[in-house]
Amino acid sequence: MRKFTQDLVENSQMAKMDDQGKVKGGLRYGVILFSWSAKTVSQITHDKDKVLTAVKDMSWPKGATYTGRALKQAAKLFSMGGTRQRSQVIMLVTDGRATNKARALISAKKVKKMGIRIILVPVKNAIRQKAEMCKWASTPCSENMIITPSWKMLISKLRWYLTTMCPVIESGDD
Repeated sequence: MRKFTQDLVENSQMAKMDDQGKVKGGLRYGVILFSWSAKTVSQITHDKDKVLTAVKDMSWPKGATYTGRALKQAAKLFSMGGTRQRSQVIMLVTDGRATNKARALISAKKVKKMGIRIILVPVKNAIRQKAEMCKWASTPCSENMIITPSWKMLISKLRWYLTTMCPVIESGDD
């Protein structure tokens, strides 16, 4: 998970701050790490180094998979820092089945009602909960759930995930 998140951020064109102090263009990231609880690892920022340092310091929390708490915590990040005019996307990557499916569904509905797109990336055993997760993802599910049988595949398909998440893609190739 840490490697995937680092690669995702490293391969992204981050937003830049203009002369008036406004962040324009590009991507900004925030990171939530969850298990029993949901912890904000990084607030939403355009500072690539800040996000990468925070992700590097993450450690696997082990334990339950409280998906609903993670979605609620991620949604809180969007209320800070004026992100309303920007595309708001939560990419939920999980290898565990939700400990409380009902609460995950309630949280997902609230998040989507706020106008936030949810892309679900079930990895390994989480795939078993595909039908339930489809209800959590934004619609259509076929465009907002990326089933990934292994961690190795997750990392190898990085560009695919970026193109799913971003409304505008620019090639760095000439």
